[in-house]
Amino acid sequence: MASPSGNIYDKEVIYKYLLAKIKELKRAKKAYQKQLAADAAKAKKEAKSRKRKAIDKFLSAEGSQTGAEAPDAGLDPKQFFKERTEDAKRKRLDSVESTLSSSMDRTSRAEQRKGLKRTSFWLPEFTPGAEKDRLTKPKKRPPSPFSGKSLKIKDLIPIKFALDDARKPMCAVSHKQITTQPVVLIRTTGAVILKECFESLVQPSMVCPVTNEAFKAKDVVELQSGRSSYAASGAVEATKWRPSG
Repeated sequence: MASPSGNIYDKEVIYKYLLAKIKELKRAKKAYQKQLAADAAKAKKEAKSRKRKAIDKFLSAEGSQTGAEAPDAGLDPKQFFKERTEDAKRKRLDSVESTLSSSMDRTSRAEQRKGLKRTSFWLPEFTPGAEKDRLTKPKKRPPSPFSGKSLKIKDLIPIKFALDDARKPMCAVSHKQITTQPVVLIRTTGAVILKECFESLVQPSMVCPVTNEAFKAKDVVELQSGRSSYAASGAVEATKWRPSG
């Protein structure tokens, strides 16, 4: 079997690989969806907390109190102006100032604790916990082992190698043994032909010499050449360094 990128695989091996990767991607997608749901719940909780803090801050600024404290400890303008004597008005103002002062003290203590947590991280109560690694969005399709591009089972192309007496692959046209020479595959027929033979004998007519079926340019796949320990068997890449200065 050959991939669209021209890599050759054993049929059984590539099928097992793709099926295993499909199962792995399904598990990864479930874990990723679970992470998204947890993020949404956390964002909702934080938004609710921010809203609650904003309300508490507003009420504190207005001189009102929430929770277990007395609801009449704040400054009610209507009640304030109903007080008949200056002494009663002064007492009510003192009560409001005391309430605001205690609220500011609580805020100050919270800020101090936050600063202590930042600078005294070695204390047991301030020790940071290890966070889980964030999951990235999994790909829709399993990747090709060689090219890394998405690969589906239906993308695989059957190959029909012509074999010589030694059961080694040979060109379907010239019958020359194929080792590391450039070769092409005709997708619609599965014929494998040496590239030089294809360009000189087959490409002008665009007819498969094995089946006599016409094919299109998009049906031609150049297979990846094999490599040996000799540099002449494939492309050689080298970097030339020049002394600077």
